[in-house]
Amino acid sequence: MRKVKNIKKIHAANSFILVELLTAQETMNTCLKLSDKTKPEAPQAYVLSIGSGLKDSNIKVGDRVLFSGGFVPTPSYDSERQQGIIDIYSIRAIIEEDNSTIKLS
Repeated sequence: MRKVKNIKKIHAANSFILVELLTAQETMNTCLKLSDKTKPEAPQAYVLSIGSGLKDSNIKVGDRVLFSGGFVPTPSYDSERQQGIIDIYSIRAIIEEDNSTIKLS
């Protein structure tokens, strides 16, 4: 049997985007502790990687996006947030952030 090597990093391919999903607490901008079962109505995520087929799109690494539909979950090695692959057509908006932050407990 062939040995499988450890995964070091995941990159988006072709016309897909690797995102890191924000928690319900983060998307609702609240410092209240929410249940893990609380799902935001409109999922939001940060763009981590863009496939080579999307280099000319207006989506950039680091953008906060609003998306609809599902995603393909991927292992998350360097973050506590869930990561996944979405299609470019799932993105409904790019969210512009201000410089203020909330303290999440």
